[in-house]
Amino acid sequence: MITFGCSWTLGVGVSYEPGMTKEEFNQTAWDPTICDQLSWRGVLSRQFNLTNINFSAGGSSNQRQFRLAQEFFPSKQFKKLQKQHDRVIVLWGITSTARNEVYSVEDKNVNNIFYHEEDDKISKFLLLNCYNHSYEVAVLRRQMIQWEHYFSLLNIENHWFDALNTHNYRINDFKFFSGLPNKDQYQTTAGSGWPSFENFYLGNFNGIPDEVMQEITSTYNNMLPPRNILYHDMLARDLMSWLCLQSDIQNFDDSYHLSRW
Repeated sequence: MITFGCSWTLGVGVSYEPGMTKEEFNQTAWDPTICDQLSWRGVLSRQFNLTNINFSAGGSSNQRQFRLAQEFFPSKQFKKLQKQHDRVIVLWGITSTARNEVYSVEDKNVNNIFYHEEDDKISKFLLLNCYNHSYEVAVLRRQMIQWEHYFSLLNIENHWFDALNTHNYRINDFKFFSGLPNKDQYQTTAGSGWPSFENFYLGNFNGIPDEVMQEITSTYNNMLPPRNILYHDMLARDLMSWLCLQSDIQNFDDSYHLSRW
């Protein structure tokens, strides 16, 4: 079992016990041994006798996880592991889009950044000039689909999950590039039961029957979401929402997590 993601895959904070002070919690929250044992990936590993290779890290960006995967799967290490195991499963957590990984000439290193870090000049520049959440989700969709094809060729089972917020992976590239269908063109191709152009534009297909969705995606195939998203039909399928709901918290702030604490 190979895992990717942020702190919610790594297991930061699973050492918490009721009654702990904040200082006591901070002393153990990032302990790698505790994270490996008590995180959900640790529980799964023990329950199903799996070897876990973990690439997730606290605060990691999606860009960092994709880079680590690009480095690992073509490596001799992975080819050796693949020969030793008859089943390989990849569980990949998609985190906040308000993060990135960029190379710094000044540091001569790759830096994982949060866009909303007020004191970071690179983060501030990218936030103001380059960051658009909907576009980042559209990019994620393309990357995830490409990785699904790659994993299929290698006979690797893979599953995606959202960590901090549920992403709408039907947000499409029509919002960002010219020369693609406008409202009049869309209405010319739209069939019976298709959503309004406004909902189509936003990727809002709630309540649209499966057979109609098949018509839409066969016409506009760049709107196909990744196939292997866990619980894809749920409106709140991310781990943070699940934790709230499992804890019987009925009213909670579900605004997008911008990596600001």
